[in-house]
Amino acid sequence: MADISYAIIALKLNQVSDVAKALREKEMAAAADWLEGRKDQMYGPGADDWRPFGGKTLDEMLNENGRHYTSGTGLIDSLSENLDNIDILFQSNIELFFIDVFTSFMARSEALAHRLDLALAGQSNVCLVVPYGLSPESVNLIMTHQAAWKVVRKAYEDGYVHPILLRPEDVIHAGSYFFNQLRPEGGADPQNNENMNGKYSEREPAPRTNPRLVPRKKRS
Repeated sequence: MADISYAIIALKLNQVSDVAKALREKEMAAAADWLEGRKDQMYGPGADDWRPFGGKTLDEMLNENGRHYTSGTGLIDSLSENLDNIDILFQSNIELFFIDVFTSFMARSEALAHRLDLALAGQSNVCLVVPYGLSPESVNLIMTHQAAWKVVRKAYEDGYVHPILLRPEDVIHAGSYFFNQLRPEGGADPQNNENMNGKYSEREPAPRTNPRLVPRKKRS
């Protein structure tokens, strides 16, 4: 049974100060203070070092209970500044994305969201991570994220599973849920989304090797 490949879109430690500045410019000083006060507990040199709740990495949480997850985050890091090589994601076997809510305040991450939003909306595989205990501005952070991922947000409203994860237990639960959905031979019987594919199933004719990342045509 093949491992499930996931990718993380998260801050790196050296990006925290720029994001904190952007938060203050948007009058979210409490969120900026919260982020700066916990940056050393949460972030490291790479996105795979991200510890959203200050304890374990996502990889450690996802692979609890004998699940089989493998990070493909290196592909995110290898994207060019203008994203002209984004096809490497479409041609990959990445099935699941975890997004740090604070990346919504970085121009490059916003551009990446615009490129992936339509492609991922019709799949139940985009997880937003918002650490519990965050400032009262959490709702504003989520709204900023959803402004960049508009189609994913609409798909969520229509019943697709794009969860918001607030606690370590939520990540572990998501790991079990997606494992059962994506690898039913290794877990519980899945509840397939086959009956929901109509609205988001139109695909561009360009051949892709990863069906979960095939961009969809915009609705007229």
